Amino acid sequence: MNGQRQASSEADPVARDDEFAFGPFRLLPAQRLLLEEGSPVALGGRAFDILVALAERAGTPIGKRELIAKTWPSIFVDESNLRVHVAALRRALRDGQADRRFIITLPGRGYSLVGPVLRTAQKPGAARPTIHATATDNLPMLVRKTVGRDETVAALTAKLVESRFVTIVGPGGIGKTTVALSVAAGLRSFGADGVWLLDLATISDPTLMPTALALVLGTPVSSLEPIPHLLTVLRDKRILLVFDNCEHVIDGAATLAEQIFRNAPNVHILATSREALRVEGENIWRLSSLEVPPEASATTAKVALKFSAVQLFVQRVSAMSASFELTDSDAPIVGEICRRLDGIPLAIELAASRVESLGVRGVAARLGDRFRLLTRGYRTAVPRHQTLRATFDWSYGLLDWPARIVLGRLALLAGDFTLDAACAVARCTAVDDAEIENQVITLVAASLLTMIDTEDVVRYRLLDSTRAYAQERLNESGEAPKIFRQHAGYLLQLLEGAAQQLKVWPLVEWLAEYGRQIDNVRTSLDWAFSLEGDVELGVNLTIAAAPLFLLTSLHHECRSRVTAALAHLQPDELGAGRRAMQLWAELGGALMYTLHRDLEVFTAWTRALEIAESLGAVDYKLRALKGLWTSAFNAGDLTSANSYAERFDEVSETLADPAYTQLSARMLAMTDQYSGRLEAARKRCATALAAYRDVNIQLDLIRFQFDQRTILATILSMTLWMLGKPDQAGKVAQSCLDYAREADHDLSVIFGLSYTMIKVDILSGNIDAAEDNLNLLTKYTASNPTGQFGLMCQCWRGSLLSRKESFVAAADLLKTTLRNIPYHSYQAHYTWFLGEYAYAAGRAGEVDEAIEAIDRALEICDRLSERWNLAELLRIKGEIALMRRGADSEASAEDCLERSLDCARQQGALSWELRAAMSLLRLDHGRGRISQAYSDLATVYGRFTEGFETYDLLEAKRLLDRLK
Repeated sequence: MNGQRQASSEADPVARDDEFAFGPFRLLPAQRLLLEEGSPVALGGRAFDILVALAERAGTPIGKRELIAKTWPSIFVDESNLRVHVAALRRALRDGQADRRFIITLPGRGYSLVGPVLRTAQKPGAARPTIHATATDNLPMLVRKTVGRDETVAALTAKLVESRFVTIVGPGGIGKTTVALSVAAGLRSFGADGVWLLDLATISDPTLMPTALALVLGTPVSSLEPIPHLLTVLRDKRILLVFDNCEHVIDGAATLAEQIFRNAPNVHILATSREALRVEGENIWRLSSLEVPPEASATTAKVALKFSAVQLFVQRVSAMSASFELTDSDAPIVGEICRRLDGIPLAIELAASRVESLGVRGVAARLGDRFRLLTRGYRTAVPRHQTLRATFDWSYGLLDWPARIVLGRLALLAGDFTLDAACAVARCTAVDDAEIENQVITLVAASLLTMIDTEDVVRYRLLDSTRAYAQERLNESGEAPKIFRQHAGYLLQLLEGAAQQLKVWPLVEWLAEYGRQIDNVRTSLDWAFSLEGDVELGVNLTIAAAPLFLLTSLHHECRSRVTAALAHLQPDELGAGRRAMQLWAELGGALMYTLHRDLEVFTAWTRALEIAESLGAVDYKLRALKGLWTSAFNAGDLTSANSYAERFDEVSETLADPAYTQLSARMLAMTDQYSGRLEAARKRCATALAAYRDVNIQLDLIRFQFDQRTILATILSMTLWMLGKPDQAGKVAQSCLDYAREADHDLSVIFGLSYTMIKVDILSGNIDAAEDNLNLLTKYTASNPTGQFGLMCQCWRGSLLSRKESFVAAADLLKTTLRNIPYHSYQAHYTWFLGEYAYAAGRAGEVDEAIEAIDRALEICDRLSERWNLAELLRIKGEIALMRRGADSEASAEDCLERSLDCARQQGALSWELRAAMSLLRLDHGRGRISQAYSDLATVYGRFTEGFETYDLLEAKRLLDRLK
């Protein structure tokens, strides 16, 4: 018995009867229940597991990796997932409000539950409230049992599990979404990576579907080629995707579904559409109407209830009136209602919602009038559409006047929305917020509005057919322009507030909150720039929405929206107005991600700079100079880049913001380093890092994309290595990751790994450490393997293969990867990897290709004044010249190596000088004359004061000892 208890304790450190008390909360792990002063607190399953883990070790920090392991056992997830659920937990606890403080973040150490936490055993026999854990999905809450579809749901589930791809096809209102959600809910535990719903009703452009799916899945993708990135994310996932309402974007839905089906073998797809997608792998399931009693039959209540349409009608009425019971006298009338509604679930639910106030006969009478009215509609329209249209007209006529007003106005809200949003868009002098809340409840009860109960707040959504009908009613009312203006005004106020929150909120939380507004912004901007719109409001909304487009990787759309806003400015404002300055700056930011045509990027930033200077807008002047510097640097124009950096430095001195001082030092140091001014770069970085303080890291990340300490340490580390300080370089390289992790910023971690850790490890000969860091980088870039850092990851892998003397494999990998890299995307490393490829190709026997590659690298360096790796490229050319084994190969090699040695000496690049001296000594030894080369190498070696365990210094010592 004791042994059993001990084993149980080891398996589960929190005893099943334990409970925790802190502040006003009681935590009961066994019941998966959190109470606040006796009332249950809604909390997602992952957030609950995190809270239990923190409570178990209250007062002690728990590392992020450990929390992830406890919350997602046996599954690799990114740290951003943990941050999202910690944020949800903090919201549920109202952490930070009214002096509450429960969960703190300890930089580099993780999270901790602080304050008094009492842990006790729950008393035997105590009442145990229950709560159900939330599954990993975004499915809306199913508040009622699906009627008449049990066999369909079961058969569909089996078909989906077997075939992986099923499309539910049928007319509007037939219940496709309801059945699909029922199937998905039953398969919550089927996919280890969750069940995710993509509602296409709010998407009008098929090309936006991949990005929309990426937002649902919470993964960033490139706006240039989103589908390949998505396929990489999904390839190893076991997941169920539900594509709802495909018919209006049928081509885009078909393409995306087929690509996923072909390339992600563990992904299951359930689609709903009014027509089949007609693609490979699709299994079509045509959803029929509910069963209705036969016409003119003397139906009793018992017989009528055998038909699923009547069952649905009775269930909905009973839910609103507990006293309702279907009688034999009413059964034929109910059967008639169901028949005349063609057994369409939506129409039946609408009819049932009014029985309490009108009675069964009253509903039948009104429904009959509406059908007769619509028989004079278009003869070419399909009967089911005429019937559904009649149902909407009938249900709208039964709504009270305030409910009609609210329904029409809510038509402008795309996707899901909060009650606050509903009030902001629908309010007027005749309908206040309290009345709007009442009417929202009415619309939910009438099944015209769907409620989505999320972890943080209740949201609502209009079904696509309901929203389209409500939009028509809004247009007929004549108040559409006013409501569109209210909608745009609400979004403008919301996004202006979001801009302030962006300075302090974690970016993942900010995107989760405001990323859902993209469809609303699109709707509002389309109206604002239409003939009936408000151009002034549209321009202001474009400016406010630009950060949202950019931060959700919608760079192309941002570009087109900003361009449209610029086209609507008056000529005098276009050249000198503040709004024009803001739009030019946003256009510059978007163009940097969508174009490699440097002139357009340069023009946008130059316009922004000119207006900023005329207005004295220092913040935008700095932003424009930074954009111009980045454009020039990426294009390899180091002279212009240095000029912009110096101007940035002058302007930043007028501000008291240390972040701009750090950025200025970084810009100048980068141009110094890549121009070969190594000592100047070292001093700038060392001084800036030593003075780094009083910086808002979150704001720093938003304004400058990366943690500035990480970038400064990156530059300093490589500069130190070239200056002959490999030990110091290694320590500073490690600090890059430490800074990035302290900032809790994945992109900065990726930058530190790509530009520092792996490079310094390889150059120092720490191959095992380089491989470990490369594997870590691979995990970070797995979702975007063809992006900048994904391609760099492959290049570094080629470099590692070369260091392991797998030259053929190294050359093949580098050659393939370099073909996909335009050198101006990160020019400074393009020449480096060209040199890596040239050496590997030469050692693999492809000497002609090696010479062509190294000559190209040297030509780029000469044309762009790039000097940081010139000495090493010359040395590699000398080594390749010897591989040719021609009559003049030794002379050519000697010339290259002498030039390499001179270049390294001029720059003070002691590490490059050591490599050149070793190559010269090997060459002279092969020719039987070594005295001068030996003396040169010995002199260079003697100038080192550290790094004697690194590869180059060990090799130099072996060479000197052997030839002494």
